[in-house]
Amino acid sequence: QPNQLLALQRGQIFNPNVELLYNGPRVRGFSFSFTFVPKNPAEAEEVNNIIKEFKIWSAPENLDNGMFKVPHVWQVSYMMNGAPNPNMNVFKRAALTDVAVQNNSGMNMHMSFDDGMPILTTVSLNFTEVDVITRNDHRSATNNVGF
Repeated sequence: QPNQLLALQRGQIFNPNVELLYNGPRVRGFSFSFTFVPKNPAEAEEVNNIIKEFKIWSAPENLDNGMFKVPHVWQVSYMMNGAPNPNMNVFKRAALTDVAVQNNSGMNMHMSFDDGMPILTTVSLNFTEVDVITRNDHRSATNNVGF
């Protein structure tokens, strides 16, 4: 192998594992899961409103000319007392790539309020950052743990 011969001429040993492990920079994905347990129909309606907003802003907009406007890009942050939490990782801007809703998960049967709203709703949000995280990002992060 040419790389091995070149390395041996310099008195070094070529390590092919490095090439196998690193294929290039990748964007990071992350997810959150929230369980809603509304106490009454008014709270259940708010749960539906929250879910619908996430779905609306995660979908492209049809411009009716064969083109789409890209979905919203989010800036997600862990907050503490009105400021970013310095002990939690930070995120780059991210697209919400999937909104999954599961009703009454973990229950033996379907249960709902009189209006048909499930008594338990779990929402999973999957994000993908739009920029690659670099070493310099970790070094220059203003929090205690980096990205």
